[in-house]
Amino acid sequence: MKRNLIFIFVLISFICPLPSQMPVKIEAAELQRPPQVTNPNKQQTPIKKSYKKQRNNKKDVLSNKKIAGNDPYANQAKKNARPPQKKFILKTQPHQKLSIQPSVPKDDVLVLNCPPTPIIWDAFPKPQIYMGNNLWRQAGSAEFAEGIFIKITGRAIDSNCVPVNSAVIEIWQCDSYGKDINVYENELVYPNADPIGADPNFVGSGSVTTDNLGYYTFYTVVPGKGKDGLPPHINFYVHHQDFRDLETKMFFSNEVNSLTKDMSPLQQRLLLPKKTADTIELSPGITASEYTFDLVLKGKSKYKRY
Repeated sequence: MKRNLIFIFVLISFICPLPSQMPVKIEAAELQRPPQVTNPNKQQTPIKKSYKKQRNNKKDVLSNKKIAGNDPYANQAKKNARPPQKKFILKTQPHQKLSIQPSVPKDDVLVLNCPPTPIIWDAFPKPQIYMGNNLWRQAGSAEFAEGIFIKITGRAIDSNCVPVNSAVIEIWQCDSYGKDINVYENELVYPNADPIGADPNFVGSGSVTTDNLGYYTFYTVVPGKGKDGLPPHINFYVHHQDFRDLETKMFFSNEVNSLTKDMSPLQQRLLLPKKTADTIELSPGITASEYTFDLVLKGKSKYKRY
C-alpha cells in the first residue's frame, strides 16, 4: 500500500510541478543596460578608438622622442648613416645637344684610333744611312752645318695609338742649299744626287731607335728645294719586326705637288709637321726651332691592347 502511494505522488509531481519549479518569464526591456549617468560639464570621450588612430598616436610619440634626442638608437643610426651623395645634372638648352667636354687640354684629347701615315715609296732605294740622330756636323768635327737648325720629335704608334718601342727610324734629306750628298748604291744611278757645291759639314742621313714610349728625336736643318722639283721635305723610313715597313716624306709646306695631288686633305695634313716652338736653346749659343711629327704604322701591337 505504501509503495502505491509513493508511486502516485511521484507521478503527480511530474504532471503538476510546484510553483517554485516553474520557469520565470523575463521581459526583453529588463535585459537592456541602464543609461549611464554623465556629467554635463565634462566633455564626453568616445569609448572605443580605432586601431589606425592609436597607431598614428604611437608614431607621433616616437617621432617626438627622436626629435628631442631621447632615442639612443636613432642617434646611433644618424652617426652611422652615409653622407648624402651629390647629384650631377647636365643642363642644356632645348636647341643644344648633350655633350660632355673633356677636362684635358685641346692638344691632349684622347683619340680612339689614329689614321695611318700615308705611304710614299721612292722609285730609288734609300742611300747609306749614318748611325746617329745629329745631322748638324760630321763625326769628330767642331764645325756646324749651315742653315736653320731644327729639332724633330715624335712618336711611332700603331692604329690604336699605342706606342711602338724599338722601332728603327731612318731619315735622309738635302742640305740647306738643296744638294743631296748621300751615297747611293753603285749599281744604280740616282739622278737627283748633286754633291757639287754641297755643305761639307752637313750629314745627309741619320737613324735612331724609339724608346719604350715610342719617342724619337732628330737634330737637322731645314732642307732646300732639291733637284727632283719637290718642295723641301725629309724622307722617313720606319722598320719594325711586327709591322710592315713604312716609307714616307715630311713636307714643310702644304704646297700640292706631284706626290700629294691625288691624296685627300686629311692625308695631306698627316704629312705636315706641327711647329711647337719657334726658338729653343739647346746649348749655349745654339738655338733651334722645334717640330713634332708622329709616324702611325698600319696594324696593331701584339703585346699591348686596350
